[in-house]
Amino acid sequence: MAKHIDVLLLVNAMMGQLISGVATRIFIVSLPTIAAALNADILSVSWALISYQLAGICLSVVFGRLGDIHGRYPIYGAGFVIMTITSFLCGVSPSVGWLIVFRLVQGIGAAMIASAARVLAMEAMPEGAEGRANGFMTMSFHGGLLLGPPLGGLVIDLLNWRWIFFLLVPFGVAGIVLTAMRARGGRVAPSGRPPAVDYVGATLLVVLTMALTLLVDRRSAEAIGVGQTGVMIVVFALTLAGFLVHERRAVNPVVNLALFRIRMFAFSVLSLLVFAITSSVLTFLLPFYLQDVLHHSPSFIGLLFLSAPVLTISLAALAGLLTDRIGP
Repeated sequence: MAKHIDVLLLVNAMMGQLISGVATRIFIVSLPTIAAALNADILSVSWALISYQLAGICLSVVFGRLGDIHGRYPIYGAGFVIMTITSFLCGVSPSVGWLIVFRLVQGIGAAMIASAARVLAMEAMPEGAEGRANGFMTMSFHGGLLLGPPLGGLVIDLLNWRWIFFLLVPFGVAGIVLTAMRARGGRVAPSGRPPAVDYVGATLLVVLTMALTLLVDRRSAEAIGVGQTGVMIVVFALTLAGFLVHERRAVNPVVNLALFRIRMFAFSVLSLLVFAITSSVLTFLLPFYLQDVLHHSPSFIGLLFLSAPVLTISLAALAGLLTDRIGP
């Protein structure tokens, strides 16, 4: 950790969180418009969102491990490059199929950024200021959530849906520049031999996530020919069992299961899971209801999404400061 606040490093970490927040919400508000423009149904266009999230779920821990071995900045910088390129490609997508592919790759870039952003923020702050570092990260991400909906709605009303992706390119370029300005050499592993990456565990995690997704999303499972619920339950159960057994035995597990014995960690993960589920359901369904049923404009829908991020941004820094003083 730094003796004093490393402003450039902190700004760089905040930029990663900002672009992640913008990329998430600017796309959600535009879902009904994109579905109509590409002649796609809600199931097809939903996979442009699901693929992005799946990449983050499956690969964030893998990239975090690679960052431990090779250093944060190569991973972080590559994430910005991928986000920038795929944002442009999403904007020129000729069909919903290509949009899903490009969003998947964009999600890989977002996972690379997410795996390093909070660690870089910790390094930028003095010792004992971990709560403030987390507060800055939360504030930045929700700042992106705040900026995304009204910006996306305004762009769709004034231009067209493709520009919501083109507008992400300057954010990505800014992140690349900041990373290049503040780049550090890769970290050296503590032992002579670098620790291995748990690729088997990572593969099982990908399969487990896909199985759970298809088990919940029955229409998508039927569309790709795996609609038998019993078969998917068996696949999910076997993969889960294999993942848990492997991670317990792995020398360098992709998910350290021992952490869940820590009550604070376990409850923190559980609370984030509940929050993510409830917010994802609402943010996916509301734009379709507001635009297709109530016939509101994208700009108005964007404004409706402002309330939660405004409150989060207002309280994030205070919550971080209180965490440093009185504990979590």
